[in-house]
Amino acid sequence: MQHTTAMNFGPRNPTPIREPEMKNHFKESQKIFDKFFKYLFSVIALKTSAIGEALFKTHPIVMTVMVLMIVLFFFSRLLGTMLQQRNGVFSMILVFLIMVTGSISSVLVLTIISLPIAWLTSLFWVGLFALFGYYSFQELYKLVLCAISDIIKKLSESYGYVCTRLPV
Repeated sequence: MQHTTAMNFGPRNPTPIREPEMKNHFKESQKIFDKFFKYLFSVIALKTSAIGEALFKTHPIVMTVMVLMIVLFFFSRLLGTMLQQRNGVFSMILVFLIMVTGSISSVLVLTIISLPIAWLTSLFWVGLFALFGYYSFQELYKLVLCAISDIIKKLSESYGYVCTRLPV
């Protein structure tokens, strides 16, 4: 029997409405774009100042890579927000991309400020990458084992066990 109410004479809709979820994705994306444009405008403001222009002239490669890392970082965050695939290999790739962009940009900035601090920070990042690699290896191992067990299960079901004896 279908559910009806005094206000609604039709059947109840069994599928949930996804509008609040989509609004949250758009709000997250808007926040990411707001931060991204603030960073880019601050880089433009830095480049137009006398100190920033000197910085870009003395360290052109470092500053170019820094701007590229900012763009890649926000691109990976936006990609993670829009695709919303939180588990599996995809999320590990996104986390790795964010870690790489963060590590490269922080070490590059610190090479301009102080070389010993940059070396200490790079050692910190190597340790963090080792932890992430250990965690990722465990997750990939689980995924491979699940895939192999599923394949074996499907193969055993498809071949089946056929009895060759004739009934007497």
